[in-house]
Amino acid sequence: MSTILFVEDSSICREPLAAMLRLKGYETICARDGREALAEIRRRVPDLVLLDIAMPEMDGLSFLRILRGQPQFRNIPVMLLTATTDRGCILKARELGVSGCLLKSHFSLEEMLSRIAGVWENSRRSEVRRRRGLQLRRGLWRLRRQRSARRRQRRGSAPRSRRGPPPRKAHRRLRVRRRRAVRRCAS
Repeated sequence: MSTILFVEDSSICREPLAAMLRLKGYETICARDGREALAEIRRRVPDLVLLDIAMPEMDGLSFLRILRGQPQFRNIPVMLLTATTDRGCILKARELGVSGCLLKSHFSLEEMLSRIAGVWENSRRSEVRRRRGLQLRRGLWRLRRQRSARRRQRRGSAPRSRRGPPPRKAHRRLRVRRRRAVRRCAS
């Protein structure tokens, strides 16, 4: 069962939507403002946060800044459900990593549920990409270590840092020294 943290100051909006989400099979945690939401997140990490921007005590953008500033909560998807139509606020929220935005005056329950499903799908995909990237980096690191170990075995020598410069550079240095010596003798 997926958990949704619903952060909304108006109980008239918060309670019916939370009840509808529960009927659809989601476990909902409700909070009245950003401070209460932070306390709830520390108790139990949700799978998604539905967030209002305009709230008393701590608004949605302040909550979002604090949430994104903590590494353990950085990857929690956040979706705005707000009455604010100010593009500046919405753009600031997007910069802080909001996955989607619904206006309270222009949405239906079906639209909200489909957006929630889309946000989860995107967050799952990005998590899979992140894990694959880590696996690839680890695999490349192992391959490089194995190759260098095989080279050392073939040569029967110590690692490069103990041997000195590679042979080409040593030959180049000898040529430069010889040229300098010839120039000194000629002058």
